[in-house]
Amino acid sequence: MTKEIEHVTVSASEFESDEFRAPSKFYIRDAMDNFVFIKSRSRSDAQGWVDGEYGHGKYKIRTVIKAAIR
Repeated sequence: MTKEIEHVTVSASEFESDEFRAPSKFYIRDAMDNFVFIKSRSRSDAQGWVDGEYGHGKYKIRTVIKAAIR
């Protein structure tokens, strides 16, 4: 039994806010300028979900980069 992959859509203005905390480390930026975060532990599973939802090869998974403040 496979678990359904969840996703969260966030607007660009909300994403750029200083208080924003990413719900997952994998995301895509869609054609409507929204950020779609895919809740998955595996990058390949996340990419498979994106290929199934948007079509093969349309979007490539990106990874959230956390800034280190010292």
